[in-house]
Amino acid sequence: MKKVILSLALILLVYAGARLYLSWTRPNSNSVTRVSFEIQRGVSLKQISETLYDKELVRDAWAFQTFVRWKRISQTFQAGEYIDRKSVG
Repeated sequence: MKKVILSLALILLVYAGARLYLSWTRPNSNSVTRVSFEIQRGVSLKQISETLYDKELVRDAWAFQTFVRWKRISQTFQAGEYIDRKSVG
C-alpha cells in the first residue's frame, strides 16, 4: 500500500514539475501584439490568473498562480489598466 501511495505521489510530482517547467520556459506565442487588461480592486489571484489566461498573456493559469505564491508576490498586484505583449509567456 505504501508503494502505491509513493508511486502516485511521485507521478503527481513529476506531472506538476513538467507543467510548471513548460509554462515558465516557453513564451506563450511568437506574437508581439499588445493586449490591454484590467485588474479590478479586490479581485483574487485566481481571477487575475484567469484574466491573463483568457487574454493569452500566460500559458497556464495554475502555473502562474503557483509561481506567484512561490515568489510570495501576490500582495504586490495593484488595481489598474495594463497593456502587455502576448509573447510574455
